[in-house]
Amino acid sequence: FAPGDIKKGTKILTFQGELIDLEEVEKRIKAGKLTVDNNLQVDDDQFLDLNDNSLYINHSCNPNTALSGFADLIAIEDIKQGEEITYDYSSTVGRNIDWWMNCNCGLKNCRKRIGNVSSIPQIDLQRYYNTGGLQDYIRKQLEL
Repeated sequence: FAPGDIKKGTKILTFQGELIDLEEVEKRIKAGKLTVDNNLQVDDDQFLDLNDNSLYINHSCNPNTALSGFADLIAIEDIKQGEEITYDYSSTVGRNIDWWMNCNCGLKNCRKRIGNVSSIPQIDLQRYYNTGGLQDYIRKQLEL
């Protein structure tokens, strides 16, 4: 939750964790050392095994933040003190990953089931793009 008012465009945090490849992600999931939702894709074959401080931001189909650059979380709208900070998990999962999860955000525009970046409605994707809220590798994938 926002500790104070946050202006649109403000960098809130940089996600942290160990940088690993997809093969290592799969090994750790099989071994029970990682779950599919505890890593963050940061390039076509690079992921962060997120540290504890990076695990507490929930998904929303109408988020107030998005990821930018490599792994920076930025406000894509003004956020009031006490408001929950959320981002769209789909916006961080590349087209090369077959991933989905059920969504229970409860919003009027809830997609009910979210997947990789290709599953985001065009209007939402354009909003993220226009506010600088897509990671560099996602922007490259979308340009191809």
